[in-house]
Amino acid sequence: MVKTRKLAVPYPTVFICQLPEQTQSIIRKDLERYAHENGSQLSWDGENNDYTAMSGRFCDIEEIYANIDLHFCQTGEDV
Repeated sequence: MVKTRKLAVPYPTVFICQLPEQTQSIIRKDLERYAHENGSQLSWDGENNDYTAMSGRFCDIEEIYANIDLHFCQTGEDV
């Protein structure tokens, strides 16, 4: 996993599906990497055609960023 992550997340209780698509894509990849590195599986939501975690709030998945220096930024500043 990366050591630092910069995400366009305005506040921790925002629903991930409300974030810009580029930010959602970064989070989705981080979820996949976290699951792979920790030997866990991601639940798939067939109705939304995405991982179940992607329909929740950002604060619900904060554990995947536990060992990462997380910085929040404005939309368009994603790295």
